[in-house]
Amino acid sequence: MPSLEFSHPFDLAATLASGQIFHWENPEPGTFVGLIGEHGDHPAILHQPAPDAPVAIHHGDPHTIAHYLGHHHDLPSIQATFPQDAHIAAALAWSPGLRILSQPRWECTATFITSSMKNIPAIRKMSIALRQRFGKEIQIGSHTLHTYPTPETLAAVGETALRQCGLGYRATSLASAAESIASGQVDLAAPAHAQDLETARAHLTQLRGVGPKVADCVLLFAYARHDAFPIDVWVERIILQLYLAKKHKKNRTPAKIREFADTYFGPNRGYAQQFLFHHARHHLTKK
Repeated sequence: MPSLEFSHPFDLAATLASGQIFHWENPEPGTFVGLIGEHGDHPAILHQPAPDAPVAIHHGDPHTIAHYLGHHHDLPSIQATFPQDAHIAAALAWSPGLRILSQPRWECTATFITSSMKNIPAIRKMSIALRQRFGKEIQIGSHTLHTYPTPETLAAVGETALRQCGLGYRATSLASAAESIASGQVDLAAPAHAQDLETARAHLTQLRGVGPKVADCVLLFAYARHDAFPIDVWVERIILQLYLAKKHKKNRTPAKIREFADTYFGPNRGYAQQFLFHHARHHLTKK
């Protein structure tokens, strides 16, 4: 049985539970079953008995799995660009094996379109409902998985059918985005060729339901743009409570929060954001 060994800390369970991805199954301790690859149709069964242990590959192509899990990421070099402060240090110490995944572009885009004003369990519930109703079934041993439905499929079924998967008003945005991509109006390959973050973001925000926050999530998790820094309610809370608490109110506006994030956290600020986000969800009090 092949396995992946990481030269730096890696925690499979923490990575899959950190708000990047929402469809993986955990049938028994340490074992995870999911779909990966460019089109999200490559099945994988992985087992890590403990953080930092090698990841045993029970099913799937090792090269595809390694790329998906960020095996090639040089974490010491990435973390060396982070600011040296107590909050970053606490987040790194609490979950040192966290990695940024490399997700399928459409799946990631669509999932975060449906994430508006929803917590992780609710996003997962919508994702699974869409997969089971409109995705392609894939059987791996005793496990039945479903791919995320293609833009063509979702454009064809329309908004009413999507609402039946519990999407509510998000169905309008997802149906519109699917139509834009299926018709060729928006090309999801374009952001990968953008020289700067602003241009890459502009390609994605052509889609209904994709604002700056969703675009930055997609760029970070599906395009390996580690300079993309998504700001949701949790991240805004982190910055306001931990970094800008003593600032005057005029320096705590959304524009000032964005300016601070883009300048303070360095060139790999998206990676820093993920460590802070994962830590804050378990430790930061709501105010």
